[in-house]
Amino acid sequence: MYDTIIIGGGAAGMMAAITAGRREKSVLLVETQETLGKKLSVTGNGRCNITHDPISLSAYHTDMPKRLESVLSSFDLESTRKFFESIGVSVYNREGYVYPRSNEARSVVRCMELSLQEANVQVMTGITPADILKTDTGFSVKLGLETYESASLVIACGGMAGSEVGGSDSGLLLAQGFNHRIAEPFPSLTDLHCTGLSFNKLKGIRVHGRVCIIMDGEIISEDVGEIQLTENGISGIPVFNVSYEAISGLNIKKPITAVIDLFPEMDIKMLRAYVEYRCNIGRRSIEEALLGLLPEKLIPEILKLFGLNGKKAGRLSEIDLDNLCHILKGLALDVCGYGDHSRAQVMAGGVLLHDLSDSLESDTVPGLYFVGEVVNVDGICGGYNLQWAWSSGAVVGNSI
Repeated sequence: MYDTIIIGGGAAGMMAAITAGRREKSVLLVETQETLGKKLSVTGNGRCNITHDPISLSAYHTDMPKRLESVLSSFDLESTRKFFESIGVSVYNREGYVYPRSNEARSVVRCMELSLQEANVQVMTGITPADILKTDTGFSVKLGLETYESASLVIACGGMAGSEVGGSDSGLLLAQGFNHRIAEPFPSLTDLHCTGLSFNKLKGIRVHGRVCIIMDGEIISEDVGEIQLTENGISGIPVFNVSYEAISGLNIKKPITAVIDLFPEMDIKMLRAYVEYRCNIGRRSIEEALLGLLPEKLIPEILKLFGLNGKKAGRLSEIDLDNLCHILKGLALDVCGYGDHSRAQVMAGGVLLHDLSDSLESDTVPGLYFVGEVVNVDGICGGYNLQWAWSSGAVVGNSI
């Protein structure tokens, strides 16, 4: 009999296994994929944004912030740095984003694999657990033709995001099998589908700007950065960071508007003066006056909103200039959909944190633990979701 069986060999599962193994607990780590850390190996565009410095609770969504704070405090930023140094991963900080010095996510996975070996963790990959049962002495798990027993069980299966790299609902199904309550899952850190522009003509355009999500006439989320235009709408890190609130609104049938400020560094008065100055350079058309200020393909799309195409820049009326500047500061797009789980970086929803202890043990099934993405905790871009994986995995590994 093992002290614990951990189902799921991603970031949180490996962290829990290493932590428990270092405490000389007998650990069996089971992964349905052929390799460990498949999703981790591609995170951060293959560079692995390990964590963020500092970690802010406001960057997370959950049903129980105080419990989230307890877990993050139990294995904090400094603990994370020390852990990765201990397994051979040196890190550096780039404007709050913490990366391995190798700039290779794969090297993080390899160092964790070596640490699993050093901690005497037994690893089984390419096998799907079946008949997972609570017993008088703990749990039993059927793997192939054999049944294995353990005193405790850790569900670390991840979430539904990133189906190409192993994302699935298996962890949610296991939780439901143990009668755990689930916050309805939905994709987060994903693109938003919009109407308001001819997006099929604008795919690939990138602009710097602020995106604000409007619901019931109020801004419910906003972020600044590089916004990418897609064939369906908008994408990029600032869009990902506001997608949770936008999708939550859509899910309760609320009209959602994404308002883009293409010049967040200027107020409307400054922008008005600058655009008027550009319109008086030579005898240019308004399209020519905006060259070098906006991506060329975007210019006619902006101008047609007020019928300004083809006009001489120097002959624009005061009203025309006002309308143009208000569009540049507040391009309103109706949000009509979003990228599915295959496109999302993380799953929102999952096992309610309210139903777990501070050590992430089930309140109703003794010895059953949940870690990582399967729990109802998700954060914005920048290493927050991996920090939750490390913290939750370490807390459980120390509690086994």
